[in-house]
Amino acid sequence: MNLASKGWNQALITKAGFERVTSFIPRLESLPAEEVVPWPELQKTPDGRGIVLPPGPDYHPDVIALMDALNECGFVQSFDWPAWKPEAEKFISTPQLVRGADIETCIKLITTHIRAERFSDGHFAEMVRVGHILEILRRLAQLEPR
Repeated sequence: MNLASKGWNQALITKAGFERVTSFIPRLESLPAEEVVPWPELQKTPDGRGIVLPPGPDYHPDVIALMDALNECGFVQSFDWPAWKPEAEKFISTPQLVRGADIETCIKLITTHIRAERFSDGHFAEMVRVGHILEILRRLAQLEPR
């Protein structure tokens, strides 16, 4: 499915899905930024000449649960997110744009951030840490079907 040409797939997202993902709002509001993804400290090799790379970010359990919920509830959908990434950058750099976003744009933002995580460890956590994901969830709560 191509969101850019056909719109978002409504069948994938239910009222229960909206409720599940927006239930993370208070959890993210109370999550200290430094706990979103504590990176392990770099360790030196036994000979002291190099470093041992950590296995990757150690996400807070609420962030992992949110990522799972977004995937399971249909908020990650198929479209050409790399081509749309410049548009996503506008929403990141101008947070007030999210407050007027429609559902399709929110889905595109979520999809872009979830997919970008695969190529850049810590991307999604950084978006949580700076409050971008929280703004998207707040907007979804406003758009949630009654």
